[in-house]
Amino acid sequence: RCSLLLAARGSAAATAAAPRVTVGGSASPVPADAADRVVLETQFGVAHPYADALLAGGGFDLWRVSVDSVYFVGGFGVAAQWVDAEEYREAAPDAVAPDAVDLCRALNEPKHAADLSTVAATLLGVDGDDGASIAVAGVDRLGLELRVTTRDAADEYRVAFRVPARSVEDAKSEINKLFQEAWELEQGVEYAGAYEDAPAVVKRASSASPFTSA
Repeated sequence: RCSLLLAARGSAAATAAAPRVTVGGSASPVPADAADRVVLETQFGVAHPYADALLAGGGFDLWRVSVDSVYFVGGFGVAAQWVDAEEYREAAPDAVAPDAVDLCRALNEPKHAADLSTVAATLLGVDGDDGASIAVAGVDRLGLELRVTTRDAADEYRVAFRVPARSVEDAKSEINKLFQEAWELEQGVEYAGAYEDAPAVVKRASSASPFTSA
């Protein structure tokens, strides 16, 4: 039996704030004649340049975990829940996941600060005069995770894309549409074909800011 704690590689978020998942199950060596042994060795070698020498030396081997329990934590103060193991096994990888960390870093650069502030003001109802800090905490094919921090609280929001992304380029396009839509709402722009409703937003968590005085 074993368990593995998984989190996004290269995430800048503090450990307690980063989304993560723990999978548990039974581990067993991958047989040398397994149908996918070559594929697994290649993938391991790409991730770890020294892997070929380790596997060839006989002191290390590849193991496969048969997952029977999954526990997801969305971040600090964000809902945590058990995930059905069968649903986990049948789920397809998110198309945006391989580029999500780099995309978050790019969106959190100073050049996007005004865009995020506009999204917070128009879609989240955050008062721009409250000294709020807005950061993108996550991106996937269905939307954005935004963290809004003020002196009084730290809030987590989920903003949905209008259309699910099938690639990272799709996700970038949907994010630009969100920025544009937020700007138009701020400016009071109205035109034929505009959406009658705002993008779906869910406030997922709220916690007292560490800067709040007792």
